[in-house]
Formats: sequence, C-alpha cells, structure tokens
Amino acid sequence: MTFDTILFDLDGTLTDSGPGILNGVEYTVEQMGLPRRDRAFYRRFIGPPLQWSFQEFCGLDSERAREAVRVYRSYYNEKGIWENTPYPGIQELLARLSGAGKTLAVATSKPEPLAVRVLERFALMPYLRCVAGASPDESRDQKPEAIRRCLRQCGGQAVMVGDRFYDIQGAHENHIPAIGVLYGYGSREEFERAGAEALAADASELERLLLSEMEIKTKE
Repeated sequence: MTFDTILFDLDGTLTDSGPGILNGVEYTVEQMGLPRRDRAFYRRFIGPPLQWSFQEFCGLDSERAREAVRVYRSYYNEKGIWENTPYPGIQELLARLSGAGKTLAVATSKPEPLAVRVLERFALMPYLRCVAGASPDESRDQKPEAIRRCLRQCGGQAVMVGDRFYDIQGAHENHIPAIGVLYGYGSREEFERAGAEALAADASELERLLLSEMEIKTKE
C-alpha cells in the first residue's frame, strides 16, 4: 500500500513541545492549589485534550477543569508555546515528502490557532494542505474529528503519524492505518496495545516507511 496523503500529529510528532506543556501544567497546579506531582507524572498531558486531562489526571470536575484550562492558557499562549522545537530532520522530511508528491496535513488536539502559530514559527506551514485542530474554546478537541476534517479536505489513500495511542485510535476510527513514532512521548508497548500498523524510531525511518509500499491493512 502506498499513501497519497499523510496526516501528522503536532505535539510529540513534528515538534518537541513537552517543556512548554509541562511548565504550563505545573504553573496551573501551583496557581490553583492542586496537589503537586513529580514532573514525570505530567508527561501524560502531552497528547490528549487538556480539559479531559485535568479531569482524568487531577480529578477535577468539568467546571474546575475548564478553569484549569484557562489558567494553563494564560501561561502557554504567551510563553509555553515557544518552549518548543522541531524534532531533528522533520523539516527535511516534510520537504522530501512534499517533493515526492504527497499531500501533507496536521491533525492535532491543540487549538488550531496555536497550532498554526507553531507551524508558521518553524517554517513548516508551506508543506501543509490542511491544519485541523481544536476550536479556540476547546469545545471541539477530539482527535478523530480532526483527522476526519483533514480527510475531507485532502482525500486520497491516507495514513496517520503520531506519538500517542490517541493518534492510533483516531486513525482507526476513521478506517485508516497509523504509524507510531518512538522519538515522541509514547512507548512501543502503548503502540502495540493500540494496534499501530508500523513504528518509526526517527525521521529517517519514518521517511522510508512513508515512501515504501507498506504491507498493512486498513482497520475496519
């Protein structure tokens, strides 16, 4: 199977946004007087929607979780967004895939305006046909819907590339295969449980997978 369209997650897949996200969560915990956890615990915030994360990992109800998101954004939108850098080889990867005629897109749970700011800052936007993210108020923040929006706009035989099981699940809900990247914030075990069709250790291995005829079947 060869792919015409390649969808990428953003945080943990194209850019290493971990420092800014972790700093933002720690700031929120301090400002709201929540029980503190070690920094490794907060790594689970990288990937899923924020409000869900504050409810799931900090035990907040929906109203308090919305307040936590507001506090987090007060830090992240000004500072945390730039505590971030593209992974080695990512810009070159996008350039080569685009040059090979692939249609590229980003499907993220990050608010779409913030995702666009990051992609523009790191000169990745010129390679992308579509960027689909959460609404600014995060009332629309689910990965399957972001993937669906990209597929509607881009068409073609598609594959999803991401660093967490949410990316794999979102792809399979849309009946497309998924590749897990091991350089991000997920793990081999996480991807195997989620049923990722392939794994890539770095940008070079990812390029080989995306430009080859992968022997995988679409999830039904």
